[in-house]
Amino acid sequence: MAHFVKPPDSPALGYGIDNALAPGSVWRLVIPAGGRREIGLWGGDGLWLRSTEPGIVPFDDYNERKVSDLRVFSLFGAAEGSCELEVGRGSGKWFTLKLVVTPKVAAGQHIFIVRDVRLAGYKPLGDVLEVDRNTPLQWIIDNIKDRGAKYAGNLKVIFMAHGLPGFVQCGKGAFTHPTAGPGITRTDLNTFKQIRGSAEQLSIYSCLVARIGTCPECNGHVGYDGNELCFKLAQTTQSRVKASIHLQYYYDGTKGWIFKRPNGTGITFGQWNGTVFTWAPSGAILYRETFPYVEDSRPAGDPEGDTY
Repeated sequence: MAHFVKPPDSPALGYGIDNALAPGSVWRLVIPAGGRREIGLWGGDGLWLRSTEPGIVPFDDYNERKVSDLRVFSLFGAAEGSCELEVGRGSGKWFTLKLVVTPKVAAGQHIFIVRDVRLAGYKPLGDVLEVDRNTPLQWIIDNIKDRGAKYAGNLKVIFMAHGLPGFVQCGKGAFTHPTAGPGITRTDLNTFKQIRGSAEQLSIYSCLVARIGTCPECNGHVGYDGNELCFKLAQTTQSRVKASIHLQYYYDGTKGWIFKRPNGTGITFGQWNGTVFTWAPSGAILYRETFPYVEDSRPAGDPEGDTY
């Protein structure tokens, strides 16, 4: 069966391998904006290819070369966003490759982790601020501002905390959830104005945060409008905001894992689970990524190591 693969001479970065169509088959390719990555098509002789969004990833078979049994294509990330590379014969479409063009990130971007200790596990390595239900949100904001100034905005902030639709159980904001306690909600948007321009991206590693309203996965807890929280947070801070509508799973770090580093100790979230959205500073959805959905606590990989 025809399928996409990583070309043998290409580095591993950017290739989402799921082995679904064949061993080593690729379902997603991440391309940095303004850059190129190659993708191989095995068993694709006589098949046509086309991009669903030429403004994001244009397709031109001029950039094709032959490597053994593979057709290898060089794809250019023209603009931030996502689309698909369709493959077919005649009038029929056979299968697709998910294409994600990520923003340019300046070299040496600093990662700042804000971890609420209500999320059980060992402290991750790196620049980490640990907070609890009594930590004022202003303390978190002040720490983000300090790092934003130090690194001239070349900063990504990762929130590690439990979540519900429209609610992040991190620190003590202006609103207390009736069952989940203090955290961050839309009522704190005015406070987040203080970090406008301080960070390039806010990544929220929490369950369900981007979902709208109460759902069965809330297990009886009230849910709010997660889309509103995320797009308004992006507009307020002028940062990209990344969050999921699905449950997320993680290693607690007690059995040989460390954040972004194998064979150590500390929390790591592994791969994103299910559907993940990224909102642009305008509040518009920049792109939607769909990761294989799992229902256990043993994912593998790094949720953003192959995209940012």
